[in-house]
Amino acid sequence: QEINEGTNKEVGEERSHGIVSIKTYVNYFKAGGGYVFTLICIALLFISEANVVATDWWVADWSQCSVLNHSTCSLSKFERIQIYSGLAASVILLSCAQSLLLAVLLVRASRVLHNKMFSHVLRAPIYFFDTNPIGRILNRFSKDVGFMDDLLVKTFTRFSLLFIRCLSLFLSAIAANYYLAPGFLFVCVVFLIIRWYYIRTARDVKRLEALARSPIYSQLSLTLQGLSTIRSNSMQSVMIERLHEYQNRHTQAWYLFTASSRWFSMRLDILGFMFATGTLLSAVALSNTFNSALLSLSLTYVLSVTDLVSYFLRTSTDVEGLMVSPERVMAYGKLEVEPPLETKPPSPPLPDGWPNKGSITFNDLCYSHSSDGPLVLKNVSCVIKSGEKVGIVGRTGAGKTSLVSALFRLAPIAEGSIVIDEVDVTLLGLHDLRRNMSIIPQDPVLFGGTVRYNLDPFSVYNDTELWRALEQVQLKVVVEALDDGLLALVNEGGSNFSVGQRQLFCLARALLKKNLILILDEATANVDLK
Repeated sequence: QEINEGTNKEVGEERSHGIVSIKTYVNYFKAGGGYVFTLICIALLFISEANVVATDWWVADWSQCSVLNHSTCSLSKFERIQIYSGLAASVILLSCAQSLLLAVLLVRASRVLHNKMFSHVLRAPIYFFDTNPIGRILNRFSKDVGFMDDLLVKTFTRFSLLFIRCLSLFLSAIAANYYLAPGFLFVCVVFLIIRWYYIRTARDVKRLEALARSPIYSQLSLTLQGLSTIRSNSMQSVMIERLHEYQNRHTQAWYLFTASSRWFSMRLDILGFMFATGTLLSAVALSNTFNSALLSLSLTYVLSVTDLVSYFLRTSTDVEGLMVSPERVMAYGKLEVEPPLETKPPSPPLPDGWPNKGSITFNDLCYSHSSDGPLVLKNVSCVIKSGEKVGIVGRTGAGKTSLVSALFRLAPIAEGSIVIDEVDVTLLGLHDLRRNMSIIPQDPVLFGGTVRYNLDPFSVYNDTELWRALEQVQLKVVVEALDDGLLALVNEGGSNFSVGQRQLFCLARALLKKNLILILDEATANVDLK
């Protein structure tokens, strides 16, 4: 039967639309310490600001008493200084406490979300890496995590302080001069309308900017990986032009985001100036009606609040734009992961010494590289007895490598079963299955480290056994020629060894483990015949 292997294609990066959901904020704060810790931070913000307002009102009352020459004041000057000092000290202590707790909350949220994303990416099926370029993954781990660690922490802290400060200034100014209430209400409505109009654009432009960043990382990564091929074919100008194209797209998105931010700031400043001017004129008109101290306090609040509200609204839009980064990180924290690594109930315990024969049975096996992809193996049935050496041949794309992928459960088995020594592999944990089989892949992999680490990463074997394995694969002379022998460094990917030597290292690794099942995927393609 002819077996057609599905072709893995790069899929487009998903992008959210509309506002950042409330669920994203809830999950973000939940990762930072849960509901109780978040409520404690909010309570400290209100208490700290209440102390600031109380201090301002105390100074206003004190100045009023000074104007009246203490005729209605029951406290002495020294007592007032003591009370003011106590209020000022409490403001300092509470401000430090709430800033510290808020920083802990935000930094912890970033760490928890990063660790969850890291765990899910490491456990993601191979199909995920086949369909998502490395630049897209690097973008989330570099830029998005960087925004969460640094810029979002600073901006969200500033947003929280500005929000509580603006709220207290509004209430205090209205309490001192209730004629300001209609003006405040009108300005707030206009500000919110402008913010709503702006954020609809800025939020999606920020998402586009994040998406436009991924191809740059991918292009750089691919260029570095294929540098020798690019130079040998004189393709430098083509690769540079392609990088410039990706960079221009990103710059366009970033410019749109910056330009829209400037548009928003200009309109807020104009409205703030108009409101401040109207307030000053009304204060002059009402100077004979209100208490002079309270009127002065309300003017101070109004002049402060116009700038603060403008700054607060800009910061709030920055926060929503930056919350796109946690949103993208959370998306990777929900990736589908491989089955459990260890065999656990309700699966039966693994028999001692399994596999003790090494027989493999394929029963009507149907296999796909992804849960929603086409079948690349259809109704495959065969029996490989213990001790047999079986070769599987076929044209390119016939499904030879897919059969190996199914054996190692790199993706879930769609239908049928694979049985090794009377144990269905789908009942086993992935570690229990994979460590009992050895493979010499078509594309050998060596890790950055030492020769010893690449042969025996868990330090199970002694030097004598390692040298014996190297001698069996005719690499002993090569390793002995290195300055440090088994402790010689291996470059990333084994670039200081030829492809054939890297395959021989994989063979030596397999010989050390002495597994009953050995799989060779064109293992001798790059090795000299000897």
